[in-house]
Amino acid sequence: MVLSPHLALGAPIMASVVVGASMLTAAENLQPLVTTQETFAMPSIAAFTPDVKPGDFDKAMAAVFAAEGGYSNDPDDPGGATNYGMSIREVQRLDADGQLRGFLREQFDANHDGRITAQDVNLWTRELARTFYRKFYFDMARCGELPGPVALIVFDSAVNEGVTTAARHLQGALGVPVDGIIGTKTIESAWAWKIRAGDLRPEEEIYISRIGRYVTLNKAWKYAEGWARRSFRVLKVSQS
Repeated sequence: MVLSPHLALGAPIMASVVVGASMLTAAENLQPLVTTQETFAMPSIAAFTPDVKPGDFDKAMAAVFAAEGGYSNDPDDPGGATNYGMSIREVQRLDADGQLRGFLREQFDANHDGRITAQDVNLWTRELARTFYRKFYFDMARCGELPGPVALIVFDSAVNEGVTTAARHLQGALGVPVDGIIGTKTIESAWAWKIRAGDLRPEEEIYISRIGRYVTLNKAWKYAEGWARRSFRVLKVSQS
């Protein structure tokens, strides 16, 4: 349906409308005028091409070690004493749950007194950190099955915020049901993700989600800027 070329701005309401081959006046045709517009979908491309490799643990650990220093015992840190980012609170929780066994538990009980306490923390090693992060973070978040760029930022989020929170960031970015568990559907969605011009990539969406969470946390006034800088550095590494 097209408007008659004789219809001028401000013309009387009885102006003619051409519908196919018939002529109707506006008074006779009280139906609203409808114009059709052709919509153009922006082409989408795969975010991750076949040459993209799954998450690499060594690269992920390098990024975490760059963010997590050695021994620290900040009184404002609810995790208590930490070394290479491993907090006494988290290690004791895992021990209480029976998840630390055999050689691994012996390594955390660094002074070999039968207990894992704050006195052990300063003795924890870099190699122990690699074992710990591999078992309880990289593998638990299934980073070795995710696209490399996504795996890197999911792993850092898991270390800094917990595996469940990292999973929620990822699932929110992908638009899949958010249950805090990275399963087959989440992994498949990550690999199948498509982007259009101007869209953010999944790892960028996760970065934004992390910042949004940080500013709501207790002690944000002290830590949020550092957390944000850390997240941004990891994002840049993930895209390199």
